[in-house]
Amino acid sequence: MLSGPVLALDLGATNARAAVVSTSGEVSSRHAGAWPKGAGRGAVVDYCLENQVPVFPGISGTGEIEQAISRGLEVVKFFPAEALGGVPMLKALGGPYRTLRFMPTGGISLANLD
Repeated sequence: MLSGPVLALDLGATNARAAVVSTSGEVSSRHAGAWPKGAGRGAVVDYCLENQVPVFPGISGTGEIEQAISRGLEVVKFFPAEALGGVPMLKALGGPYRTLRFMPTGGISLANLD
């Protein structure tokens, strides 16, 4: 049924189903927002989880990380990584959130990894 990835940027609740139905694979949202159930990008995450579609929501801080963990997510996208502190910030977040995996996007490159 599902066979390939899709990048869904800023999808609202009404578009979550269309993105999943019209494509295949995982959904990645640029921002997690405030993640309220049933509204905005939180609705995309909830829809994907309820329908067993892999989802990698964007996070920019600990509030969104807590929302991801409360939903049982194991991987989140850290965006925009460089603007939010880059590798040092990833290391800082990785300390208390050791079970969570981060997918950094936005400014991280081989040149600034240390």
